[in-house]
Amino acid sequence: MSFKIKYIAQLCDAESNEIIEQEEIKIKGLSFPKTINEFGIRHSEQIELIKKAQDFFLKFQSQFFSEQKSCPKCGNKIHKKGKFTSDFHDVFTDHEVVVQRLGCNCGWMSDHSIQGIYGNSSHPELVNLQVTNCADKSFDKSSQNLNNICCNKRKINNHATLINNVNKVGTLLEQLKLSEEWSKSNTTAEQIILNIDGGHVQNKEEGKHSFEELVATAYKPEDLVDTSANRKEIRRKVTVASALQDSQKTMKALTKQACLKLGMDKNTIVTVLSDGASNCWNVAEDLASECKNIIKVLDWFHIGKKFKERESKILAKFIEDYNGAKWKLWHGKPNDAIEKLKKLKNQHEGDAATKSLDELISYISNNIDSIVNYQNRQQEKLSFTSQLAESSINSVINDRQKNKKMQWTRKGAHNILQIRTSIFSKEFNSDWGVVSEKLYKKAA
Repeated sequence: MSFKIKYIAQLCDAESNEIIEQEEIKIKGLSFPKTINEFGIRHSEQIELIKKAQDFFLKFQSQFFSEQKSCPKCGNKIHKKGKFTSDFHDVFTDHEVVVQRLGCNCGWMSDHSIQGIYGNSSHPELVNLQVTNCADKSFDKSSQNLNNICCNKRKINNHATLINNVNKVGTLLEQLKLSEEWSKSNTTAEQIILNIDGGHVQNKEEGKHSFEELVATAYKPEDLVDTSANRKEIRRKVTVASALQDSQKTMKALTKQACLKLGMDKNTIVTVLSDGASNCWNVAEDLASECKNIIKVLDWFHIGKKFKERESKILAKFIEDYNGAKWKLWHGKPNDAIEKLKKLKNQHEGDAATKSLDELISYISNNIDSIVNYQNRQQEKLSFTSQLAESSINSVINDRQKNKKMQWTRKGAHNILQIRTSIFSKEFNSDWGVVSEKLYKKAA
């Protein structure tokens, strides 16, 4: 005896359970599975089953659009004005639904497409999946991944549509992050640590090589916790970023919002760690009127990098003195460090060594007011390095936008940053809830 499985969809009366209409949506032969590939229903078959089941459901659900009886404009009786076929794009499948158009003698006409009724013909779950994929991978790879999931090359997953959705969502996310709703906090923060840094990406504009994006990560000291003997983790952080060339207006506003979200008020002390770039300090200083005090700390992580990058230019016999200058900085003595480096410069010949030492001297001199006693801060368990939060540059910028083949417009890069920072801050689910409400509308 042989067997087959029938998948049947039925429209039933909700009270009597009487079957009004039914349809066989799939028939599957049943046999012994000789290989694991024959075991169960395959991916493409599952997608086919979803599509047919959804088609059956939408066929009847779309009929509710024609149940309106009176004109919302004048209140008079409305009339049917023809049926229209409309596209609807679900997470895995595409559909055509029939929408009855309604009209009134006063001139009012109902929307006759899913796009018109809801403001978008793609389901929010699909748009969410698209933009989170694009935030992680290139648009081309995202398109391939999404199509692979669906076992079909879908127009809705094409390159242009993905970019358009990313730009829409990125713009709405920025608007949300600049709102009082987003930054409202039920708690206050005595202290906030703020790490500000930047990264460069290739410019799509002809004749220009790159532009800088700024990233700020804010967290409370008590949220920096030990996860093991040699590892720490920031339990809660708020990261924001901007790629716009607007005299840092957006970056300053977003950074302020991030700190307010953590509970910053007039009694909060904000400790700012930066690599020493003036644009980073400018963003930090804009917070002065919003908090009690700003403590600027030249990030020890970047000081270490500066010394390490130039170490190979120093003669072996002077390495101890070179490290001695770094030791002076560790103990908060920048003037002594500068004197040591100047002495080393006089002991070296050649452009490479003197240039490297000049760069260090200039770096320390330009940031002398933000060099602290790092040893004391370490002993007092105060922040002095952004090494942990430094991963924000890799996570937010480098992992997605640093590629020799990738070129960006500032606006396109900015929109990607809004999505990636929400994901990095573990705020995307809540942010998406607000954004999707603005991206769609309720049926009238």
